[in-house]
Amino acid sequence: HALFHVGMDSYLKCEQDSSVLKDVMLMLTGVTKLRNIKIACGLVLGDIQGGDKICCRSASYLKTINRICRKCTIPSDQCDNLNYECHKISMKTIKQLVANKDGSRLSEINQYCVNSVW
Repeated sequence: HALFHVGMDSYLKCEQDSSVLKDVMLMLTGVTKLRNIKIACGLVLGDIQGGDKICCRSASYLKTINRICRKCTIPSDQCDNLNYECHKISMKTIKQLVANKDGSRLSEINQYCVNSVW
């Protein structure tokens, strides 16, 4: 994630301060114009394990894991229970736990204490 952060740092600065890319002078085919630049960011994830790593989640799929899904609290031993009441994971809560360096609570939900750029 440190590498992602380094790679995304200038992009994030542009997102936070839109004046950086405002009224940029561009010359195309000999014609100069002032333009506001918009930069799209896309990320293509490969497999489930790679996605879990980018989300700072334990990339483990053992039956003993506390949370099998990135989006909800269902443990792996309840995946066949159609009546299990799942609760959504709050990214705001995860970010707050990371900011507080609450590694024990993050570990309980198979989340690493990493300040991710995403």
